[in-house]
This record gives sequence, C-alpha cells and structure tokens, in this order.
Amino acid sequence: MLVVAFMLGLLSVPVNDLQGQSTGAFDCINAQPICTSQFPETDNRSTTSGDIIDEIGDGTTCMFDGDERAIVWYSFKVSNDGQFGFIITPSNADDDFDWALFDLTNATCDDLQRNAGSLLVSCNAAGGPSCHGPTGMTSSGVYDIQGGGCDTDPPSISAGNSSINALIPVQEGNTYVLAVQNWSFLGSGVFQGYDIDFGPSVNTGVIDIQAPEITGISSVDNICETAPILVSFNDNIKCETIDRVSATLIGPGGVTLAGSVFAPDCLRGARSVREFFLVSNDLKNSPPGTYIVRIDDTQGNREGLIDECGNPLVLPIEFEIELEPNFDLDISVRQRQFTANFCDGDEVTLRASETFDFLGTNNLYTWT
Repeated sequence: MLVVAFMLGLLSVPVNDLQGQSTGAFDCINAQPICTSQFPETDNRSTTSGDIIDEIGDGTTCMFDGDERAIVWYSFKVSNDGQFGFIITPSNADDDFDWALFDLTNATCDDLQRNAGSLLVSCNAAGGPSCHGPTGMTSSGVYDIQGGGCDTDPPSISAGNSSINALIPVQEGNTYVLAVQNWSFLGSGVFQGYDIDFGPSVNTGVIDIQAPEITGISSVDNICETAPILVSFNDNIKCETIDRVSATLIGPGGVTLAGSVFAPDCLRGARSVREFFLVSNDLKNSPPGTYIVRIDDTQGNREGLIDECGNPLVLPIEFEIELEPNFDLDISVRQRQFTANFCDGDEVTLRASETFDFLGTNNLYTWT
C-alpha cells in the first residue's frame, strides 16, 4: 500500500538562464530541453560523438550513416496540442545541417539503436547548392522525410527535395528528441555553429518554464522489503543537485531513520535524470505503519532539485509511504489477542508450560 501526500515545497520559480549558452548535449540521454525559443549553438565540443557510440541504427533514418560526430540532441514534452516546427540558421550560409526528429512518448533513448525507423517522425538530410543554409520545419514545407541531395521530386529517405520539411501535429503529453548534425563538418573538419529557433512551436508549450514535479513513488510492500524506493519526476533533474540531497524517514512513535539518495545514470556520467533511488538500510524490520519521507538539501540552501532549464523544485519536500507487516502471528490467550510481526526466514520458537485451573478441569498454557 502506498499513500503519497506532497506536503512542502512545491513553489514554481521559472528560471531560463540558458539563452546564449551552448548545450553540450551530445548523447540522447543528455538531450537539452528547450528552455527558450531561440538560442545559439557554437560550442566546438559538438564535434565529438558523445559518450554513447552508435545510438542510431544504421540505415534507419535519412542521416547519420554510422558517423555520429557533430550531433547535438534536444528534447521536449508537448503541453498543448498544435503544430511543431523550428528553423536552424547556420553561422556559415554554405554549411549543410541534417536533422531527425523522434517520438519517444512510449520509448527511450535505448530504443533508437534498434527501432529508430519506427520512432522517426520527420527527417531532413537534403544538401547541395540550393539546399544549404537554413533548414527545419515550417508552414512552407511539404514533406516529412527527405534524404541527401536536392531537387528530387518527390523526395525519399535517400533523396532530398529541399531543406525545409512540413510542420507536424503534436499532442499534449507527447515527448520528442531532435538530433541536429553539422554534416559539412564531417567533410571539412571545421565546425561552425548555428542558431536554432523554436518560435514556430511556441503555442504548443514546448518551452520548459515549469518547476519539476514528482510523478511516482514505488511501493514498499512490507517491513521486510530491502529494495530501494524509486522516486520519478516529470522532467530531467540535474545530477549535481541530486548529489547534495539526503533523506530522513520518520515512522510510528517518532522512529527516525537515515536515508540516502542515488541515481545510477548520474554515476554513469549522465548530466540529468528523471528518477533516483532512496535507500534506508534501517527500514528493514522497522515497525510497520505510516512513514513520512523528507528529502532535503544537505548543504542547507533552498535551491532545491533543479531541472535542465533552471526551474527548481524547492526543498524540503515530504511524502508518505505505508509499510505493512510481512507476516502476523496472532495468539489468543484468555480472550486476549497478541500480534507479532515476522519476516520470511525468521525463526520463531514458542514454549508452553502446562498448569491447571483451581478445579483441575482445564489445561492452561503459558507461551514464551
């Protein structure tokens, strides 16, 4: 049984401090949320392949061809039904930028290696003298999939017509990732940046200005359960802010247990994650009942858990979990009921001494 009650610290303070900064999001797992409608990407580190190799299955999209250098990833979740689009304007008008948009509403970054083709929504790798320069998705676009080359009509996954694709319809709650690659760099070795403008999508609410929220807390079935508690969020939380929080569990009768917080993906090098684990070794064999879990900043400040766009979930936060006994042994003696709690594997010894009532007609037992 799990009862969740958010009790403190859900103040939303939008902070959009990434305008004018490079993203450094070179793997899908570290995709940069859209924090403002327009910002430049100029960081030369974009020439790397990231830390995860072969994220996209070869031959499944109009781009990549096994070379994932000079790619920057973006992610967004749709807040309102509408049309999604964007424009990439290269710093060098002769540069050729390719891109692919994937729907990860019911998938993860790991699925792109095997199922990129089925997750692909829109893709453009058109190139050539009349197809260099600005690219993206606008109301003037006609096609969704365009491969390399230019002026092919109609285009295909291996042949392009123009650098502009059509807008796509998006629905509230859907999640997408966008991969942008400087194809010109692959040939020249010279990376020049670009401006990316999500202005055509403003009405869909893809710009993240909301504080992150807890969306799920895994159940702890009983007092013998040793598995960690999984806390999930609706947004990516920066690992650096997770590293500085701790947890306390307050149980029946004021029992206080120490807890710790860790995120496996942060330990593997991710910049941000959507979930972390809460562990308390003292939880095993603690009294059953309602526990208040309090997550707070160990450094005493109140910046809280911060998402990729700088929006904070202010600390402390508290929620409740209900711990049930694993096994009850009920004993009735002289109409008095006694209950003891045990875990699987516990050894229980019952001893009885026999006596008689004053008439000598009933056996009485004393259990120890």
